[in-house]
Amino acid sequence: MLLGGGYYTFILSKAVRETGVVYAQNTPRGLNFVADRQDITQGESLNNKITQGELENVVQIIRPLDEIGIAPESLDAVMLAQTLHDYYNPNSTRALNMLIQLKGLLKHGGVIAVTDHISISGRDNSAMHRMEIQQAIDIAKMAGYEVESSELLRVRSDDHSRSIFDPRLNRTTDRFLLKLVKP
Repeated sequence: MLLGGGYYTFILSKAVRETGVVYAQNTPRGLNFVADRQDITQGESLNNKITQGELENVVQIIRPLDEIGIAPESLDAVMLAQTLHDYYNPNSTRALNMLIQLKGLLKHGGVIAVTDHISISGRDNSAMHRMEIQQAIDIAKMAGYEVESSELLRVRSDDHSRSIFDPRLNRTTDRFLLKLVKP
């Protein structure tokens, strides 16, 4: 969901092969965003990946999540990468509602993989595009998910004091990885 330039779309498409379908959801605004260190929009990046990677199992959905048009309880999994903080930081209720809506699209036992940039308490998480791990765990549990956490994406050298866009980080941020399971 809100996939941006399609990094995970490419990976997931190759993983599920011809037997699966990857829904690449984004908004028109998201597709027009020009990411740092690129001279093209995220939409152009996504289209290039789909075309050059011959990703015939990718279906683009260009509309907001609340207008997604996917049948209830039809998805096996959802990838939510570096996005939860954008919902949570301005309004935690917005993040809760998004997770509840995604839960409605998942089959029983379906999974949401969540990764995001870690912050520590007392920082301006909104400006730095980060969030606390416990905030993510708490909001997922409030939405009714079983939650598992992994240390796989941790980067201990990140002191959490810089925006994720700070070039000194070179995109190497401390990130959490959560597995949310719909019971």
